[in-house]
Amino acid sequence: MRHRTNMLLVAIVGVVMLAAHPAAAQVRVDSILLTPEQVARLCVMKIGDLAERCIASNHEKAVRCVEAITDLLEAGEVERARHLAEVCIAELAEDTRMCMAQIDQLSTRCISFLIAHGEYELARHVHYFSRRAMMAVGNSYLRAVEAIHAAFETDGAG
Repeated sequence: MRHRTNMLLVAIVGVVMLAAHPAAAQVRVDSILLTPEQVARLCVMKIGDLAERCIASNHEKAVRCVEAITDLLEAGEVERARHLAEVCIAELAEDTRMCMAQIDQLSTRCISFLIAHGEYELARHVHYFSRRAMMAVGNSYLRAVEAIHAAFETDGAG
């Protein structure tokens, strides 16, 4: 797994470097030449992996926050629970914003490489995939916020 991740990172760095040198039609990764199709596939895989990590992180943070909020509410600490909810939601928003920015930056680099090599359909595919990935990350944020709000409704403190 570690090797695959390193290869993907090297490929992405190669994409960025090749975007500056559009005359080259392939990327070299560990002595293997990659075609634009293979680069697009790697970009999609990397974007998907990043989105999955962000979604999982939002879920895990929401679970931890809901547990802590529930504990506070059970102890009668409603104001502290509300403050914690505000902090959790702000952190989730920032984490989600950062994830979306990373996905956007990666997709922009990949798309620029593909366009520089005349691969408009592949660029369009990477673009659509990255937008769907960002939408999934955004939806995970909304579900996390809903779970935090629901902790108050369940307790009757809402």
